[in-house]
Amino acid sequence: MAPTNALKALCLSSALFASFGYCGQVINAVWSSTAFNTISGPSGSETSYGEGFALIKDDGTEIWSTKEIDGGTGCMGIGDGTIFSLTDGCFEGEFRFKCKSAFDGHPKDCSVLDKFANEINSGIGGVDTSFIGISIGQDGHCGTSFELKDGVECGEGTTGFTVKRLLN
Repeated sequence: MAPTNALKALCLSSALFASFGYCGQVINAVWSSTAFNTISGPSGSETSYGEGFALIKDDGTEIWSTKEIDGGTGCMGIGDGTIFSLTDGCFEGEFRFKCKSAFDGHPKDCSVLDKFANEINSGIGGVDTSFIGISIGQDGHCGTSFELKDGVECGEGTTGFTVKRLLN
């Protein structure tokens, strides 16, 4: 008995949409920034800015974080943004992380790449703004996730990552 057209379509769509990714632990990559400005303070106008990058488990546990990437920012608004690689630590292999910021310095878009620069997953940034009297505070973020190989696990406070800036 020959398969029906519906069965053929089901088999074909299953083959086309099958995942070829890893089947391991899901890791969240998060770029963040914060800015605060006031037009009046004890010594006049005051401004502050900070940023960082973190790897976080699905349960919210921090695996690894840093304020700087290889001596510079983890998210830049020039050209294609910032790209850096992480190897060693708890990874078996290399992952690349890309982030481009908006004009104000907050993350605009971000992605995780494989070692050949193929995109694994991406995210779109967001900014939360708070007005406090005569001051303004902004918190920016962009996040995405990726999977490790089956059997590879990253735990809280993992050390030993090798960081290499590849662009900007």
